[in-house]
Amino acid sequence: MRVAFVVSKFPCYDEAFILREIYALAKKVDAAIFSLRKSTDKTVHDEASDLAKRTVYVPYVFSRAVLGAFAAVFGRHPARVLGALKTLIFGNLRNIEFLLKNLAFFPKAVYLADLVERQGIDHIHAYWATYPASVALAVSQITGKPFSFTGHAHDIYLNTTHLGAKIMKAKFVATCTQKNKDYLKLISPEYPAERILVIHHGIELQKFYFESKNGDTAQILSVGTLQRHKGFEYFIEALGKLKERGVSFHATIVGGGPLEEKLRERIQLLGLQESVTLTGPLKQDAVIPYYRYAHIKVLMAQPEWHWGIPNVFIEALAAKAAVVTTKFGSVEELVKDGISGVIVPPKDSGALAAVLENLITNSELRDRLAEAGYETVVRQFDLEKNVGKYVQCFEREGESSNRKQVTSNAKQVTNNESRPLPLRSRRICHLIWALEPGGAERQVVTIAKWQKTHGYEPVVVCLTRKGSLAGELEASGIPVFLVQKQPGADFSVVGKLSRFLRDHAVEILHTHIPTASLWGRLAAMKAGTSRVVVSEHSDMAYQDIRFRIINYLLSGATDRFLVVSKHIGDLLVGSGVPGKKITVVHNGISLNSRASEASSRKDVCQELGVSADAPIVGTVGRMEPRKDHATFIRACREIRKSHPGTNFLLAGDGPCRRAMENLARELGLNGNFHFLGTRSDVDRLLDAIDVFVLSSTTEGISNSLLEAMAHEKPCVVTRVGGNPEVIADEKNGRLVPAASPSNLADAVTEILADREKADRLGREARQTAEKKFSVEVMMKGLDEVYEEITQQST
Repeated sequence: MRVAFVVSKFPCYDEAFILREIYALAKKVDAAIFSLRKSTDKTVHDEASDLAKRTVYVPYVFSRAVLGAFAAVFGRHPARVLGALKTLIFGNLRNIEFLLKNLAFFPKAVYLADLVERQGIDHIHAYWATYPASVALAVSQITGKPFSFTGHAHDIYLNTTHLGAKIMKAKFVATCTQKNKDYLKLISPEYPAERILVIHHGIELQKFYFESKNGDTAQILSVGTLQRHKGFEYFIEALGKLKERGVSFHATIVGGGPLEEKLRERIQLLGLQESVTLTGPLKQDAVIPYYRYAHIKVLMAQPEWHWGIPNVFIEALAAKAAVVTTKFGSVEELVKDGISGVIVPPKDSGALAAVLENLITNSELRDRLAEAGYETVVRQFDLEKNVGKYVQCFEREGESSNRKQVTSNAKQVTNNESRPLPLRSRRICHLIWALEPGGAERQVVTIAKWQKTHGYEPVVVCLTRKGSLAGELEASGIPVFLVQKQPGADFSVVGKLSRFLRDHAVEILHTHIPTASLWGRLAAMKAGTSRVVVSEHSDMAYQDIRFRIINYLLSGATDRFLVVSKHIGDLLVGSGVPGKKITVVHNGISLNSRASEASSRKDVCQELGVSADAPIVGTVGRMEPRKDHATFIRACREIRKSHPGTNFLLAGDGPCRRAMENLARELGLNGNFHFLGTRSDVDRLLDAIDVFVLSSTTEGISNSLLEAMAHEKPCVVTRVGGNPEVIADEKNGRLVPAASPSNLADAVTEILADREKADRLGREARQTAEKKFSVEVMMKGLDEVYEEITQQST
């Protein structure tokens, strides 16, 4: 059996698990190694030198060798070559970066196809689901030889472009954890589940086993590349706390990387030079002695940057060390908290220090955890056993069943098996014009703050300026970035945003406000961000034909449109956007922000200089034409005729303020009408009023209306936009025609005259807010959308 292994670059220092696997497989099958690029790593593991003679390093794309092979293969199989090229192009159309890179790799794939035919290769297996799997697929299509691939971590989670098609065409797919398998089943639900194999990264157990770990000083070990997401700074902080408490230990950090100098500085600052050793990068054989003598193995990984099961834990448990880590990826398939290790919160050096002190002083606990972990490794991570699974797959007969059989079997599996949700997409980027006070902007703040406390890593990007709400996010630990878009068609924004999306490994780009959605989608296409969610907060954009056309043209680059009301969804469909891409997720507001109504009313009345017994009718909103505050002000004159002592307030600012102040003065309301400007105490104002009014001529879902409902206020609103989806007339409020001061005044005076009705409408409004418009309900809907688009195959 002759098998070709396709890898990105070989050997790669931080891919020792792939090297071990190929090295073991080469003893059981006739192996050829095809490396798409040459490795530049200075530290090379010893096994790599033994495999060098089997490795073919593919020449650069325009070399004579590649061009000659391309001409020869095209001459033999023109239709197959064109078919393979078509597969790569159409499979990667949604991702410009993947498309260009696949096109660059295609001549190399044809070169390898020539080698496969000339060397009598029986099977092609790729390590990594991205470009190696794309090349293996192309070689398979050209030569007719079967192919398979192994998906590990970021290669299956960060971008699923073309992944579903690769799975469907592969003879089998291997992955290293059960969680990965569940995820891949969701990417391609029609693929037979039995052909997605869980094959753990194995190790040679006898190399690591060490029976006795004597010594008075506890040895603590951490192994990994010195990068921020490995959490070494928190590990060192915890060691500093141990030293302060007088705990005896010695710690060794094995690995090299960009943070090495900073970590050394931190060690010196904490006075840990005698207690902590940094070795720099070491070969695998040189690391093994550290495992053998370590009592405790630590990795404070940051969850958002890790997938799978780190091999360093497998190695540590094989050497019978107790392990301490954070909860991330699939680590719990190996480390059971309190049984075969200890799991601590990420970035929490205090918790880590407490656990380490307990393990250092309690050798019985330490030994029990290590023994349980060792037994798990023996059962599941023996290299010899796991490599045997690959060999059985390579040699399996009858793997050429047609696609109809595959689909039939897959449907049976889908019907009989539960389908767990994939890993939650964590790195979310919210893109908006600016964070100035406004409904959409406040929703961004609400969503991002909720996500920050519920397992996501949100960031917010502003196009033109940060705005006054940015400080609230930054105080909550949510980064706010500024692109500084210039006025007009500043296409440099596309490049800036695309680099940001790539550099920050953004998994979902969530855009808000039509202009931000335009630039964001263009940047996502350039960057290759595979999941884009566009929130439509208002129906105003659909008065402009340009935005209707833009949404239609860019709907293919949009995974989901979120609309705050069915009304906006209908407008989207009318613009040509497919209905299946539209989901209604109503705005959500906090229901726990109420102040004391009695004290609020007293304070507000004192501020306004009015009697606490006089009725108050109010509204909250930006003073712009679509809010039609003029209708509200004209209605106030009518209301005062039947209720002379009534006071009116308007909280908000904007371009129409001076005109509205002049109108109130002209109507003789200047003694009763109070313009309060932008306020940070809206909850206190809402507690003080008796009736809330919304006189808009166009509306998505008004946050001010929802907040008033949460405060149990009877609401009188215009029958426009999404308002009828919130208010049912005479049940939880009143609906009146837009631009009709008399109708608005009649509804308000009716409520002011009937206290029982006012209370009933207020109670019903509160119940509606709790049932349909809470932050929790909104975020549940948003979560479901994120999960759904994460599951969808390309």
